[in-house]
Amino acid sequence: MESSLFARRSFPAALVTSAAFFAVTNGLMMVIVLHLQLGLGTDALDAGLTLVPWSVGLAIASWLAGARLVRRYRHHTMSIGLGVLLAGALAAIAVYRTADVTAYPKPLLLALGLIGLGVGLFGPAFFTIALEPLQPQEIGSAAGLLNAVQQLGATLGVAVLGSMYLNYAVSGGPSAALHAVQIAFWVAVALVVVSFGTSRLMVPKGPSGRAVTPH
Repeated sequence: MESSLFARRSFPAALVTSAAFFAVTNGLMMVIVLHLQLGLGTDALDAGLTLVPWSVGLAIASWLAGARLVRRYRHHTMSIGLGVLLAGALAAIAVYRTADVTAYPKPLLLALGLIGLGVGLFGPAFFTIALEPLQPQEIGSAAGLLNAVQQLGATLGVAVLGSMYLNYAVSGGPSAALHAVQIAFWVAVALVVVSFGTSRLMVPKGPSGRAVTPH
């Protein structure tokens, strides 16, 4: 491992951002499927298909960010992606707050599509900004660390958000399950805010305090 990766604040900030972000995405997918199957009695196929809008939004936004937005807007694309992700998570909370405790929440599909757009916008920008300032000899170690932390964040997200949902939902009926999924989403919202703060530390600052944009 290249110790020089930790000589600047940008790469450690990228590691923390990666852990928090992938905890959100993987943890929320787990909670959504758990609630559909355990809380609403939806079968596995319908529960899986519910995530299709997320995947479609992710695919479209990833292509758009990689092809156009990252080159033009640089690190701002990360912030926009997190903002869209946050809006989608809050929209999902609003859906759950007004949903029937036993009915399939169809408006949730729109919120999940919005979440997918946010995830897709963030990803290409994040990895570009995280790896771009590094020296060639640092790239291998950096990519390995980012991948390891990504997997760690995903595991923690599934464990923490999944456990929170199950702890609340199993002890009660449909109302408890609906309350549990909202709690999990609020925790995810907090992690998105953390990701936003740490992602700002990934951007090098010039003498004036403004972000430095490579040409």
